[in-house]
Amino acid sequence: MSRWGKQQDRLAVRVVDVLSGVLSGAASEPARRVVASRALLAVEEWVFPMHEELVLAENAGAAARGATGEQWADDAAVRRWLMEMLAEHASSYNSLHDVWDDDGG
Repeated sequence: MSRWGKQQDRLAVRVVDVLSGVLSGAASEPARRVVASRALLAVEEWVFPMHEELVLAENAGAAARGATGEQWADDAAVRRWLMEMLAEHASSYNSLHDVWDDDGG
């Protein structure tokens, strides 16, 4: 498994900024769902390197399709939505790949 470093940090910050800028205060409409799905997928490809790309794309797409206007009501709400999605997907990823909290890798 790869190590998290500055390059991943920068990507994650950029994605959060894009999501916050595009989604904050917006209705959960198809065009915004596409942006959310693609941005979430970009982060998940870095964070979950052992997952198949198709699975990551399906997870990101489902997360974006399931988002509500309330979850994107403002900047803080978008950030909470993103954290919740990543935590949910991390739990699934960790159990599938036998990754534990105390695993140094």
